[in-house]
Amino acid sequence: MIQTFCGRQGLDLVGGLVFRAFEPFVSVGTHPQSGTPLTKEYRIWWLDGHPIAVVPHWNEVVYHGGPPVAQFDGVARTVRSRFFTMDVAERIDGAWRIVELGDGQVAWADDQVDLAAFYGSLADA
Repeated sequence: MIQTFCGRQGLDLVGGLVFRAFEPFVSVGTHPQSGTPLTKEYRIWWLDGHPIAVVPHWNEVVYHGGPPVAQFDGVARTVRSRFFTMDVAERIDGAWRIVELGDGQVAWADDQVDLAAFYGSLADA
């Protein structure tokens, strides 16, 4: 299968292949348009090593609770960026995993975020 993929990709294969272990995350439903499975995932915005906003990743479904943000403080302090996002998801065994780090300036802070507080934090820094 990998040989077929690489053959079809041809010269457009940039940077090689990345293989990830399967993680069984908590399901919160499916996307109403694409049917894609949605997991219990949150986006955390970090500024200078401190979380400034935490919101559910998916607006299409309602889920409750929140991630153990303090669990990710150590990792956040090692990220060489003042402002970034961290997407975290809950596994079915209750463990939490970081599933993605992103550039904070390209992640939209939607209506789930207190925008006055969010932009206030940025202005204060």
